[in-house]
Amino acid sequence: MTTHQLYQKLVASYTQENLHKITTKIISLYNNKQYAAIEQIMHLIDDQAESSNHSKMFYRLMMVYHPDRLTFYRGEIEKYFKEQDTNKLQQFAHIFSALELEQTLITLQRPPGDAVRDEQYGWETPDSGFGYEDIDNEIFDEFETQDYGTDFYSVLKRNLYGHENVELPFYYLEDLDSLDLSGYGMTDLDGIRYCTMLLILDVSNNEIVDISELATSAALREVFLSSNMIGFIDALGFMKHLRIADLSYNQIDDLSPLFGLSDLEYVNILGNPVPEDHIRILRQRGVVVIH
Repeated sequence: MTTHQLYQKLVASYTQENLHKITTKIISLYNNKQYAAIEQIMHLIDDQAESSNHSKMFYRLMMVYHPDRLTFYRGEIEKYFKEQDTNKLQQFAHIFSALELEQTLITLQRPPGDAVRDEQYGWETPDSGFGYEDIDNEIFDEFETQDYGTDFYSVLKRNLYGHENVELPFYYLEDLDSLDLSGYGMTDLDGIRYCTMLLILDVSNNEIVDISELATSAALREVFLSSNMIGFIDALGFMKHLRIADLSYNQIDDLSPLFGLSDLEYVNILGNPVPEDHIRILRQRGVVVIH
């Protein structure tokens, strides 16, 4: 493909309609927990991308394909075409594969009820034909049920050391700049105030209701709070350097604490009863809002 042919194909592909198609598909896949498909799209952009954190993958994809990025892409494509820089133009070619995937990926809707499902693909697990009652209970007697703490300190110990039977002085927390505590069943953030240098925090997929402890985490740049039970986000208003906030699937109906954050670039509020005027205010400030 010549430089001119590549340029023409890029111009034809980078349209508001196409970017909207891609982002709509990504949101649908994310809503239905089809993370394997999201990883597939992510690897079009970066084949070395870490696929363990679904919230971060979703954020990266939305920032790449959001329709608000159209003007930027068109400008870059025009610039590199005038310079006849084929290599720089090629870096935008991932959209070709993304459009092909958008047409072929099937979004499987999650059915109601408690059916056992494969989390990656959304398929129901077939009945194995036997239940636990068919298994000798002596097998389970060999294992001791472990009760884990759900408070911040207990979860942090398991994350750092693999168990909770260890001393963790609060001053050890001062040097932490990134924490991924997602999916631990954590119920509170009491003690996180000692993480004074924290820049990135992921506590998604827990059972957190109150995030007021984050009010002292002024250094935070990225916070992932998806899939908790959060209703109020006043603490985020103190994070003057916050760039990314994933608030999806909580109980948030007031985004006003975010209005004064000048560095804010991205907010995900999927699954929250947020007023349209709050979304409009953030967008007027140049924030990419996913809802």
